[in-house]
Amino acid sequence: MGAKIEKTLRIILHCLFLLWMGCLFFLGLTLTGYNDLPGFEGITLVEERIPYNAACFLATLGIVFFVGFLYEKWLYRIPMNILLALACIGSGIVSLCWLRVTLPVPESDQLAVFNCAKEYLQGATWMFDKGGYMSIYQNNLGLMTVHVLLIKLFGETAFVQFQILLGLAVPLLVLSGYKITGYLTEDKKAQFIYLFLAVMCIPMYCYTTFVYNDLLSTVLVMVTAWTLLSCHRDFKLYKLLLLGILSGITVAIRTNTVIVFIAFGIVLLVNMLREQKGRMAAMVLSIVLGIVMIHGLMVWHYQIPENADSVPAMAYINMGLHDGNIGPGWYDGSSLAMFTDSGFDATATTATARAEIRVQMEQNKKDMGAFSDFLKRKMATQWESPMYQCFAMSRQYKETAKDWVRGLYDRNALAIALERIMKCYQLLVYGGILVVLIRILVSRKQLSIMYYCLLLATFGGFLFSMMWEAKTRYVFPYFLMLIPYAAMLFSGKRK
Repeated sequence: MGAKIEKTLRIILHCLFLLWMGCLFFLGLTLTGYNDLPGFEGITLVEERIPYNAACFLATLGIVFFVGFLYEKWLYRIPMNILLALACIGSGIVSLCWLRVTLPVPESDQLAVFNCAKEYLQGATWMFDKGGYMSIYQNNLGLMTVHVLLIKLFGETAFVQFQILLGLAVPLLVLSGYKITGYLTEDKKAQFIYLFLAVMCIPMYCYTTFVYNDLLSTVLVMVTAWTLLSCHRDFKLYKLLLLGILSGITVAIRTNTVIVFIAFGIVLLVNMLREQKGRMAAMVLSIVLGIVMIHGLMVWHYQIPENADSVPAMAYINMGLHDGNIGPGWYDGSSLAMFTDSGFDATATTATARAEIRVQMEQNKKDMGAFSDFLKRKMATQWESPMYQCFAMSRQYKETAKDWVRGLYDRNALAIALERIMKCYQLLVYGGILVVLIRILVSRKQLSIMYYCLLLATFGGFLFSMMWEAKTRYVFPYFLMLIPYAAMLFSGKRK
């Protein structure tokens, strides 16, 4: 009985993912988002010709199939560990070289969190008081903790070491994705294609300059997913403990990654219907305890007052319904303004936000056409922008940066060419996963629910992005999680 329920749920999820990926792929054929104004983070949507983008997709598909052919013909003779080492070392070198030529400095929230860490070490605690920066944005407590540790080690310019840390973490991202692809396919060719796709992902390198939690939390998510799949296949106590620790640290670094761990929990609970319940329950418990304990430890360490509320979720959801100047559902300052006007009281802010949401939804019911267009534009500005704001979000580079680097930030011809390359890359990922899902459905291949763990996490991120404040960089971590599934399209004969 349990196996039948698990199978039914798995088929429902598969069809849901198929529909979702089809929407992303076909929307990508018609629209592309660009940061066409240097220094402005808003996305401009451009309608494009379907035949042209379809041809780009097919051409990119052909190129990657050719790379796979080279592997089948000659490259398979090179030990896979050497290819893996070359990919990891190469990605690390490119990341560090990018940091060297860009010379970026933090701004906005990046700078605010870093300054709070510096002042905390000087004895200040105002940032934790009611209305203080870290009490308002408690989701940044983990990031501030990282900065505190680095400042203790390297001094008041430790954001440079943070960027170097991100550059050194890129190879770990590549390694974990390689391992995940191995667990999904047990196919060396698919793993090789993953390495090829991973090292070609341009925004991955560019985000090493961004002194925030996006890239670091993504690396931790991928390592945790690797640990999860490894623990599922070969259950060991040390893997169980590592799973809990990584889960807690990841959510502490970036609160919204809790979406990923909810997905992991769902997959494990469904898997309990057909596998050893004790082990699945232990993995769920490890994740939950890790998250709760590390969050509680941070709150206790910083002694955050009980009345120091953070901006409640409803304020962000309400803002996500606004069609603002920057974009549909993008940041317009209303969440913080509402929280400030409510005296930094989360309960009062939530009540106000709910009332505004009800009014907005009543208006949407009266004009469903306009609301559908809003949702389409909100989805496209986030999920169909191939560079994922990687230049716009780290635009404060030093005057000593190389001229060609300044040109990239000013969207010169090279930057436009990179956008087109990443557009083809994005279509390949969406279209490749769509084909993989269709192929599995047609072949009626029986897969474990564990196979869907990162797909479910990414789908959860998609739903979150449609409900929450919109921003293209928010969805980039989920795009990185999809690459192992795209590599499965190119599975070959070599196991």
